[in-house]
Amino acid sequence: MDKNIEKLCKNLDLIEEKIIVLQEKQQNLESLQNLMELSTEAKLSITALKNELDENLVTLKKHYKTLKKQMEYQQLLILNLMEKVDQLQVKQVAPRIALHPIADSQNVNPNTKSTIMAENTPLRMKITDYENSPFISRRKPVQLQFLDFEAHISVEDFAAIPSYMKGRESLDELRSFLEQTLITCFTDKYTLMCKKRDAVRNPHDIEMWKVYNQQKGDFPHKYFITEGDLSRKLGKLVDKKINNKLQMLRHLNIIKEMRKVKTIYYIWNVASE
Repeated sequence: MDKNIEKLCKNLDLIEEKIIVLQEKQQNLESLQNLMELSTEAKLSITALKNELDENLVTLKKHYKTLKKQMEYQQLLILNLMEKVDQLQVKQVAPRIALHPIADSQNVNPNTKSTIMAENTPLRMKITDYENSPFISRRKPVQLQFLDFEAHISVEDFAAIPSYMKGRESLDELRSFLEQTLITCFTDKYTLMCKKRDAVRNPHDIEMWKVYNQQKGDFPHKYFITEGDLSRKLGKLVDKKINNKLQMLRHLNIIKEMRKVKTIYYIWNVASE
């Protein structure tokens, strides 16, 4: 009899414990439901905020492009005016220079200084703007930096290049090759190619001008150089080390390599803004 009573007591204790657990579980379920509702509201708010930020970003990009074009146009106008001012100053200052060949740099006219600085500063513009500018008709060389040939290799980009491809090449070496050799080669080619025939006087430049314009139809609406162009820029044949750099730039989608007949073409693959 005592044993039965003990069993009943134990069963009653278990039932009480289960009732308590069930009550706590019900409370937890209600709390979880509230949390889920709050989470859903938070997701909706975040989505709405993201959409608003995306719309603002699109608007800002449009404003940026518009302002950039306006600044480039104003830069063209300023440079044209400065060139005319420079021509007038040369006519006025030339007799004084003849009388005083050794001049103190501190006594130079501030306007003349600014003109010299402007001449040493590359003119930034798109190739399409250059084609419609007065510079293509002038024999005097102009320092240019085409916005069409802008690319940057970040630390993350360089780290993503396979080790077997990089070898001992450093990020600085690859950047230097891109900016000082490859982009300069593209710039030199299109600076000469877009000029009017009458503005080209050097016999070598005339021959290259003819070659460049004959190649226009090889890849319409694309900017490219050939292996021969790059060799002339380097002053030597494209060797294994240079090919390795080109391979890394292809891996980063900065250029593409194409072959036609026996000619190797390097096509610029970065879209300009």
